[in-house]
Parts: sequence; C-alpha cells; structure tokens
Amino acid sequence: MRIQKHPKYPRSSDGKEWRQTLKVGDRARKVGGSYQATGTILAIFITRDEEQRFVFDFDEPPGLLHIFGPAQIEPIEETSK
Repeated sequence: MRIQKHPKYPRSSDGKEWRQTLKVGDRARKVGGSYQATGTILAIFITRDEEQRFVFDFDEPPGLLHIFGPAQIEPIEETSK
C-alpha cells in the first residue's frame, strides 16, 4: 500500500476547500442526532476518501472517544473571565 501526502488544504469530496475551523485542543459541541454533548478535539485526520474527521473526547462520560464529521460538531466559544 502506498501512502500519499495530502496537500495543506485538501478538498473534500464535494470539491469545497476545507477550512481549519477546529484545532486539536479546541472545545467543541456535538450537534444534531439524538443527543448533544461537549468535549475536546484530540485529533484531526483525513480518511482514505479524503473526508475530514475529528476525534472528540467527551466530557461525560470522561474518556469516551468518538469520531465525527464536520457537520456533527461545532466550536464552543469560550468566554474570557
């Protein structure tokens, strides 16, 4: 199997350029579906089909990890104290 290096800003399957909306360490919220949750982004990667994915570390239950697509999570705006 040959591994290809992805360009800095690869394109998704719909042809749109990805923008760096979330970074590792950012706080995020899982949206849509049957439940909502908050957590932290632990990793960002590109699938073989050149789709962007995020590894999400849930606040509750602690330590639960899940992989989400960009439409399933959004950044949490942290307020300064």
